[in-house]
Amino acid sequence: MITISSKLSGTYQSAMIAVAGCSSVYVVDSENASVGCGILVGLALRYLRIGMTASAIAEKLQEDKKKMCLSA
Repeated sequence: MITISSKLSGTYQSAMIAVAGCSSVYVVDSENASVGCGILVGLALRYLRIGMTASAIAEKLQEDKKKMCLSA
């Protein structure tokens, strides 16, 4: 699950509470707003298509989000 930035919304915190105890669900704080979330979703789908596991995708997205710089 990819959420809007935890600095902008309580969605990330709510998602973490909801998945507590679930070992197969990963929550990624996008640290971005809508466009940034969309980019990360697109990357996640690309990684899924090449056969990456959910945990590997979550780890890769943590790296990828640090490379993003969006301005409005």
